[in-house]
Amino acid sequence: MLSRILNRLFWTAALGVMAMGLAACGNTAGNAFNNEKLTPTPADSVNHTTASINWYSVNGLRGSAGENCCVMLPNQWRPGLKVTVEWEIDPNPYERVKRIPSGGAMDEDAWKAHQAKFTQHKAIVDIPQYPEGHFCNLEIHFLVCHQLKATTSCLPYDDPNYPIKERAHMPEPETCPKTAG
Repeated sequence: MLSRILNRLFWTAALGVMAMGLAACGNTAGNAFNNEKLTPTPADSVNHTTASINWYSVNGLRGSAGENCCVMLPNQWRPGLKVTVEWEIDPNPYERVKRIPSGGAMDEDAWKAHQAKFTQHKAIVDIPQYPEGHFCNLEIHFLVCHQLKATTSCLPYDDPNYPIKERAHMPEPETCPKTAG
């Protein structure tokens, strides 16, 4: 009986030590196995439009509107650093969609008609320069005309020194500028 208890304690302690070792490997800035010195970084989003961002992905990793984990950023910024962002927009998130009288679920045909207005987009976004090893989350800002900006600033969005100045809840203009490509 005592040997079973000691055996169980040994394996519990061994697993705990292994778990701590693996957790330490998650800090890739100091990970000897990470030759490129990349750090996993959460990707957050800020929606400046009146449309709804249903989902987005950064370099193929998808999340809902809000936070998406994780992108790998190099500890040292280099010129030409970019991410690929894909997203889906509901241009009229407050549209009243017909519901079924019993139960309140959405009418299937009405929902399909609403969903047909969703649009998907893709853009390559420059990541601005950051000091070596000093960045916070990657913040993707969704702007009108399907434009994006990114920052790794550690400041909150409402700070006067935050690098992206576009206001929130901007309606789409009548016409959007032509983009290259």
